Amino acid sequence: MIVAITLILQSAYVQGQSSSGVGKIVFTAYGFDDKHQISGSNLFLMDIDGSNLTKINTGFTYNFSPAWSPDGKYLAFTSKNETNDPFQLHVIDSNGNNFTTPVSDQVSKTGPEWSPDGKRILYAAATDPIYEIDILDTQSGNVVRIGNDKVAFGGDQSWSPDGKHIAVLGKIKINDESDQIYVMDSDGSNLKRITNTPDWQIDYFRWSPDSKQIVFSALSPQDGLYEIYLMNMDGSQQHSLIKSPFGSRFPAWSPDENRIAFAWLQSASALGDPDLYVMDSQGRNPTSLTHGAGGEQPVWSPDGKYIAFVRRDASQTLHRWDIFRINANGDNLVNLTNNPGIYTGIKWQPTQSTR
Repeated sequence: MIVAITLILQSAYVQGQSSSGVGKIVFTAYGFDDKHQISGSNLFLMDIDGSNLTKINTGFTYNFSPAWSPDGKYLAFTSKNETNDPFQLHVIDSNGNNFTTPVSDQVSKTGPEWSPDGKRILYAAATDPIYEIDILDTQSGNVVRIGNDKVAFGGDQSWSPDGKHIAVLGKIKINDESDQIYVMDSDGSNLKRITNTPDWQIDYFRWSPDSKQIVFSALSPQDGLYEIYLMNMDGSQQHSLIKSPFGSRFPAWSPDENRIAFAWLQSASALGDPDLYVMDSQGRNPTSLTHGAGGEQPVWSPDGKYIAFVRRDASQTLHRWDIFRINANGDNLVNLTNNPGIYTGIKWQPTQSTR
């Protein structure tokens, strides 16, 4: 028996931006069978108040990694039907037409991200058992593989906001060390490892809006806690940004680069009971926005007025999550989904005023 995703759905793809002018939110929702195994995943759009919830009809069973183009007119994502099928890269426009598969091969792809100028799409290509980094030219359709044949990439990659560099998680192929952060030029040249912490487990990183710094979270083997670190984009001046009794994760820069939202872990449990916090960009003045009620994986709206995040209902199963929105000052908390499920890949639609 398949347990359906219990969101109330519409069948059409919604075009344009929400009436607020802030843009829509896209996310991935998982479905589960009666054995609590993933039975599929769909992409959804909604307005920032949770209204106009809409399933994007891709025709595929598994859909992941939605990414807006910089002008907000297109979405790139990956999809497949059967468990053993490779994930393929697709692009769809904002009125549901022109569904395309720009790269036709049997290589599984993940983590697409548009270049800031909208002319290229970066993604990881699985060359079992590792990932390589490919860049698709959206105009010519040409694909270029970049990087270094001595480094195995981990499937997490990101353009710098100025489009000049690419940061990736990776490790030397002949070693068993954990993933480190590498930075290269946008054409794949000058690959450089900028962290040197083989015992750490780096799980999350984000560029600063000015492309000069990278913030990341990592699990330290010394105390078994996640901590948030800040460094320059060349790896210099790396330091711990904030310490908490049980650790911190998921740092996210505000668009004005003055603040960082993150998850403050409240317990030593496996999931850490995260609470949503904001601090300034130097790690000072940490402030809870959700006051112990929970929140993680924060994503700022393009205008910096709101933060979307996910919250797990600790009294329910692991499949009880919801997406919330809160004002950046902690006011006006809104549950946007109000239905059980696991949600990930939250992305705000870019708007004209923020481009």
